[in-house]
Amino acid sequence: MKGNKRALTVTFRPLEPIKTKAMQELFRGSYPVFLNMDTVQFKCWWCDEEKGEWGAFYIFETEDALRTYVESERWTRVIPEKYGCVPEWRAVEPGPILSKMIVTDPLGKVSESAKSRSVKKVETSGAPRAIGPYSQAVSAGDFLFVSGQIALDPGTGELIKGAIREQTERVLANISAILEAAGLGFNDVVKSEVFLKNMGDFNGMNEVYEARFSGPAKPARYAVEVASLPRGALVEISCTAFAGNA
Repeated sequence: MKGNKRALTVTFRPLEPIKTKAMQELFRGSYPVFLNMDTVQFKCWWCDEEKGEWGAFYIFETEDALRTYVESERWTRVIPEKYGCVPEWRAVEPGPILSKMIVTDPLGKVSESAKSRSVKKVETSGAPRAIGPYSQAVSAGDFLFVSGQIALDPGTGELIKGAIREQTERVLANISAILEAAGLGFNDVVKSEVFLKNMGDFNGMNEVYEARFSGPAKPARYAVEVASLPRGALVEISCTAFAGNA
């Protein structure tokens, strides 16, 4: 077992129950220690306010490294003095937890593997359903990527009748429904892409667009003329929203 990875699970039960915020403050000083430990591959902390306890989970490169740590002065003296209790611990097999947990450290950093697992699709009946190999929108970390929308009626799936202003209104209504499904709004949009069948329609599109994007920080944008759009639409708009302020 000396060459195999081992997991260390730890539970702290102090006399005075600790709140999550207080626990995070305590760990702010501890986390850099683990960043500098070559023998630790993976680490996270948790807090259960109802039980009045908190704990930790570490992956060590070898069982020897784990044993060295729990026999060190830091573990036997410094940690009990700092946290007001002797931690309970046990060594276990790492198992599949490495591929399932989303881990955030107390400094607010998110592991790269956690980011890759935070991708999910967003769907709503308030916008036209996806009719191909795409999603209405995809949430990835702090960002929402909204697929290009044309002036389809969500109820019928048909292109609405009307000129550029009417079509732009419908497009933005579809986008609004998708943003709302993700708990966001137009003020959260950081970039948009506008595709026009005829650049002569730019002013009409822009007047409707400007009324929707009324926040202090207008999204970055480009607008281009294209040869054609699906269903003979006059305009298609896609966008990216930032959920970090939500």
